[in-house]
Amino acid sequence: MANEIKKYFVMEAVDVDKAVLALIDINGKILAKQAMRFSTGKMKLLSRINEFLGKNRLKLSGISGIITVTGPGSFTSIRTSLSIINTWAAVALIPVVGLSRQDFLNFDDLIKRGIAKLEKTKRSKIIKPFYGRPPDITTPRVK
Repeated sequence: MANEIKKYFVMEAVDVDKAVLALIDINGKILAKQAMRFSTGKMKLLSRINEFLGKNRLKLSGISGIITVTGPGSFTSIRTSLSIINTWAAVALIPVVGLSRQDFLNFDDLIKRGIAKLEKTKRSKIIKPFYGRPPDITTPRVK
């Protein structure tokens, strides 16, 4: 397995109804990419990631680094996606980097900037969310 190509996982999943997953090599060449849509309340992101990796004959342990988007976007989607990514990186002991949507122009630019950040990352760290605004907390209705 010494000549196996290192693969990075890229994910943009901060919207409530869609996500983009990709596998890239260390130079940023896209090896596989899948855009997906979700029904409201039925994101099932972890199973979708697992299916995507399976279709590409990989397991979670076959990834050498992760690039993800930290927001802004849906509060629930950001929390879900970053919880999955942070847990995966911690368990697999792989580096993870996050970029705000304000830091890149498109998916290709996300990959380019993400690889540059991954190359500077020596150890895994927790990626924090960027919500883009204060929380919108409503008060409970009086019955």
